[in-house]
Amino acid sequence: KATQAGALDALQQNTWVHLACHGKQDHEQPYNSYFAMRAKPLTLLDIMENNSPQAEFAFLSACHTPVGDEETPDEAIHLAAGLQFSGFKSVIGTLWAVNDVLAKHVVEAFYENMFGDLEDGVMDCMKAAWTLDNAADAVK
Repeated sequence: KATQAGALDALQQNTWVHLACHGKQDHEQPYNSYFAMRAKPLTLLDIMENNSPQAEFAFLSACHTPVGDEETPDEAIHLAAGLQFSGFKSVIGTLWAVNDVLAKHVVEAFYENMFGDLEDGVMDCMKAAWTLDNAADAVK
């Protein structure tokens, strides 16, 4: 199981990250929303203070990562938005509880589609939405 320190280091060192863990939203104090880690949670505030200059793409295989407040849904600071605020150009999150088996198939199809036809060896995070749509269709 990942640690907070290891995750923060990975966020600084990598252009692409994939978090497959439990996520918890705190609607009252959004910066306290977190990803569950071994000893200490990885909070949204930790991520935003971490300075991830390489940040391009984050795949959040965690429950409810882009869910906001019902009263102000367009103004919420949720886990997915927090990663975008911290510099990630493209973020994929889940709107509801994630079935582990189904998520595994979607993630496999996503990465197969994303990396299967790299012509110049360069990953393009701007293809994420299109690739996720194709992956979801493939799993249906």
